[in-house]
Amino acid sequence: MIALAVHRVVTLICDKVACMFRVIVFCLCLGCMGFAQQSPSCRIEVPAAVFGTDSLALASNYSPRDLKIRLDGRETICDFSVNRAQRLVVLVDHRESMVEYWATLAHTLPEVLAAVKEEENLSLVILDEAVTRVDNRKEGSNAASSLSTPKAQGTRSIYDVLSDLSTTLQPGDAVVVLTSGMDTPIGPEEIAGLRSTLVQHGVRISSILFLKEGEQAIDVLLGPYELKWLALATGGSSLAVKPSRQLSKATLLPSDFMLNVMKYSVLELELPEGSASQRLAVTWRHPVKQSPPFVVPETVGPCPPAVSASLITRPPSKSREGIDSK
Repeated sequence: MIALAVHRVVTLICDKVACMFRVIVFCLCLGCMGFAQQSPSCRIEVPAAVFGTDSLALASNYSPRDLKIRLDGRETICDFSVNRAQRLVVLVDHRESMVEYWATLAHTLPEVLAAVKEEENLSLVILDEAVTRVDNRKEGSNAASSLSTPKAQGTRSIYDVLSDLSTTLQPGDAVVVLTSGMDTPIGPEEIAGLRSTLVQHGVRISSILFLKEGEQAIDVLLGPYELKWLALATGGSSLAVKPSRQLSKATLLPSDFMLNVMKYSVLELELPEGSASQRLAVTWRHPVKQSPPFVVPETVGPCPPAVSASLITRPPSKSREGIDSK
């Protein structure tokens, strides 16, 4: 009898403890749900690249597990995706220094313009004695086809024009510069500052450099070297083109060059609603000797007002979508 009584008491105590445990777990779940409801977030997309690689390399060659992402020093997670630029800005050097390369440039220009789809935006910027910008697609194409052999000296540099453009474009916009690169060199601080501004605005520079010696000239000529560095340091691409005498049938650009110009890798991050701008740091989780740095803005956020009013659900990842197609 005593044993039976003890068994009943123990059973009753266990039942009460189990009940209390279930209540505690339930309350904790409610608390988590309440916290989630009180802490909505937004999902932002940040253009990103690995220095020295094409714009698709990050999303196509690596996994989010390869990266360590920190926002204000706190490690967080991310997804990869691939986006396509909604605007291409074509900057044409139409100064007198381009005379000997003009026939080749004029043959290359339609290849560049053809990479822009009908639903995408095209801007043409012409640098000669002044700077002319045409944002209408049809008018820009007409202006490009009517350019004649350059005669003007020009009073502004490529870097001046890029600096002006950097604050007028949207994140993900692409800029292609067609030039010899034989511009007045700028100092290390100035080009580093321009690079920082472009990356912070999410704008990638790509360069098509017309040089007699092609790629070999870039290593010995400061102007082309600087412009190539700026392209790689903003997540863009660079290409050297030799003047050609047989232009009637030649395709001077590699088939994937403009694809890499128009498409780019993206980090998808979640930010708490109402948070201020946060410092972004991206490093390799398992770095090796001479691991290339990342090209990302120094700060991100805050959440856009249009999406910060409610909790944002995570859409399906598109990390491999459309990488191989135009």
